Amino acid sequence: MRLRTKIVLGILLEILLICLWLHFIDVKTAVSHLKKININLICVGMLCYVSAYFIRSIRWKIILNPIVSVSVRKIFALYTAGMFVNYLFPPLRGGEFTKSIFLRKMDDVGISQTLPTVFVDKVIEASPVVFIFCGIVFSPYVPGLAKIIMFPMLVVFLVFATLFIIAAKKKEMTSKRLKAIFRWLPKRFQHKLFEAIDSSFSGIVILDKHPIKLLGLVLLSVLASMLDASYIFLFFKAFGVAIPFWVALVGYTLVTFSYIVPNPPCQVGSTEVVIILIFSGIFGIDKNMVAAVDILAHILTGLSIIIGGSFSLSMIGLKLKELVELEEKMDDEYEEKAG
Repeated sequence: MRLRTKIVLGILLEILLICLWLHFIDVKTAVSHLKKININLICVGMLCYVSAYFIRSIRWKIILNPIVSVSVRKIFALYTAGMFVNYLFPPLRGGEFTKSIFLRKMDDVGISQTLPTVFVDKVIEASPVVFIFCGIVFSPYVPGLAKIIMFPMLVVFLVFATLFIIAAKKKEMTSKRLKAIFRWLPKRFQHKLFEAIDSSFSGIVILDKHPIKLLGLVLLSVLASMLDASYIFLFFKAFGVAIPFWVALVGYTLVTFSYIVPNPPCQVGSTEVVIILIFSGIFGIDKNMVAAVDILAHILTGLSIIIGGSFSLSMIGLKLKELVELEEKMDDEYEEKAG
């Protein structure tokens, strides 16, 4: 499927999701809440939001260090540019593959060398989620509905964590057995999935026999998650709603978990529906208030990603058109292999 077709389908999905979202809320009431915000708290919340991604870029820099040394300024630009591509064009390879393209453009480092670090970064990103989900499942204060949603997710995360631990010791065996499970998939999807498996397992070698380094990376992930929760906590407080911090932490973790599923361009519609379902449906916060918080948060975070990402792309010297052409070229290659 060509990228343009994917984008058109994404826009149609956006329209459908926005209509669904509007069915749940009273627009006038939601907009009226926007007149009563605390600007100072909003500014601090945005600082937490940006800081969380700065911490994540530092985490990726540490993983990259054995392969290539990248300055803090450059690594943050690379990470921001990847976020921008992922935000604007979700049908592209997740903004994650493009980070390796950026490194090749700026430092002439082969994609095959850096792509495994991107997958490792994503695995470590999920590490705090396991602890958060465990806390949710066994906490007496969390609503039963949240536990029902969390339990199967926790099981999936633990299964993947076990796989990666085994892979660190027996990479070839684990890779072959995992691929065998997915042999039933169409050839085109097999190639993409198997490439991700190979890259992930190659990346594990980077951290093998470095438990202290791994612990430090996990702690950075925990700090990033705390900053994410602080951002959403402060946004609710700016609207006069003092939600418990654990609600912000659990709620925003669920929101970010939803990004695993392909989203429409700029996450328009999908984020609105998910946030209503989580913060209103699970935690019982007034849906119009949640909608008001989401409207402002989506606008401000979207602007920060677009402005920061555009600047970062210009710094790298790469145009979006080049990324689109590369994606379509790789799709053609996969189709040829599948044929």
